[in-house]
Amino acid sequence: MTHGSLDPWKALGKEKCEESDNCFMIEGAGHCAEMYPAQEEDSPQLIETRSKIEKIIGEWVGQRNSNNVDEQRPPNNMDNKFPFLVIGKNSGKHFDVLDSVMP
Repeated sequence: MTHGSLDPWKALGKEKCEESDNCFMIEGAGHCAEMYPAQEEDSPQLIETRSKIEKIIGEWVGQRNSNNVDEQRPPNNMDNKFPFLVIGKNSGKHFDVLDSVMP
């Protein structure tokens, strides 16, 4: 869960985010800022939050495939197999979500 300090909807979420809850407050960011493509002017906190989100999603995907040793991938390899999950990057490739995620 993310909130931007400039997001008008932030009052509907957690006011204090604990990192252990996978909740992030991004100072100076608006609504859904972490979902937009990366820009040169992005704040260090926004860049760091995107990186943490990418890691969390990578862990989830790894848990999904943890029963099949041949399917296991470290999260930093997501860009090759799961470009639609990598926030702020555009690989130019399109994959069907179910074909890419399901073994």
